[in-house]
This record gives sequence, structure tokens and C-alpha cells, in this order.
Amino acid sequence: MKPHEGHRKSAPSEVTVEIVTVSTSRYNQMESGEEYTDEAGDAAKNESEKIGFIVSSRRVVSDNAPALRACVRRFLSGNADALLFTGGTGISHRDITIETVGDFFEKELDGFGELLRRASFSRVGAASALTRATAGVAKGKLILCMPGSPDAVRTAMKVFGREIPHALFVARSRYAQYLGMLLSTWSAQAVVPPLRFQTLLNPFEKRNLTAVALLFPIWQ
Repeated sequence: MKPHEGHRKSAPSEVTVEIVTVSTSRYNQMESGEEYTDEAGDAAKNESEKIGFIVSSRRVVSDNAPALRACVRRFLSGNADALLFTGGTGISHRDITIETVGDFFEKELDGFGELLRRASFSRVGAASALTRATAGVAKGKLILCMPGSPDAVRTAMKVFGREIPHALFVARSRYAQYLGMLLSTWSAQAVVPPLRFQTLLNPFEKRNLTAVALLFPIWQ
């Protein structure tokens, strides 16, 4: 079995995602009580559910750096596995999703944007180069920054969506190793893990300990 096949087999079977639509116009409509549509968010939700992901929340925010940072911080401190942004990935002055969210990345997945632009080229030609869509990992979680076009969101999820569990498994490997070593030490010393431990290693809620059990079978 090739390494990537093993990773996919060991990847989490349940993935929870949060969706954030970045659009000042829709945010203003929402705040004023007007009716509005969120086609990009709908596309992200529909494609996620087709894959079998659980959509735990959806939000609409403006193209505003503090609002974007708040979304990322809330996600990193919560239980969801992946955060899907739609919008703000272009080259206009108001498109700030990439530079704002990118500050949280521990590792950037340049290949995500490359795959999307390649897949989009057959539809829109060289205009596909105008998106700066990208992805990254932080604290064992995955963040995708997709364009605000519903078609681009569908394309992005179709070319990469099913790799999200694989990416999560790989991103969490070093956290799993650290957790395994700590648990081994505590087990040998018959020490009860401190309550703050779950907060320290947030990506490993009880349902996310599969990778740890596979790498360090000390739970038996």
C-alpha cells in the first residue's frame, strides 16, 4: 500500500466544516434586514454534504480584516475540522481574505489553488489566473479560501473536497505524536492528564483520537 493510500484509509471518517461567505454587499443586506442570496455559501454547503461532511455553521461577513480574524479564531478554538471561506480572493482593493487569513497558516497548501486554476482554465480561460485561492493548515485543522463564484466553489470542492480528510490526517500527525508521547509518559507514571490538556491540543476532541490510536495503540 502506498503512503497516501494508507493515509486516506486512516483519515477521519467524520468531518465537520464551517462555511463563511465574505461579501460586504450581502452582509449589509443582512444587517439591514433585506432579503439576500448566498449562492456561493449554498454551493459550499451542497458540495460538502454530497461528500458526507457535516456543516455545523454558516456565516456572512464583510470584507473586513477584524471580522475575518474573528471567524478564524472562533474556528480554531472550536470543534470543526475545516473552515471554508468563499469570496475575497481576487485582486481588487477590497479582496483581503488571503492576506488576512493567511497569517494564521502554519503550512500553506499552494497546490489547492493550482488545482482550482487548472480546472477552471477550461471554463474561463486565462481569467482563472485572477483568483488567489489557497488553503492552509493551523493547529491540525484545514482552512480553504475559495472564490466567491458559485461555479468556482463547486469546482474547488469537486477537485479537492474528498482530499480534506486525507489532509487533516497528515496535518495532525505531529499533534498525534506529541499527544502519544505525553499519554505514554502519563500512563507509565499512572498520572491523570490535566484538565487543560484538552484545550492545549484542541484538534483532538474525543472523536478525533482515531489517528492517535492508530499511531500509538496505548489506549488498549
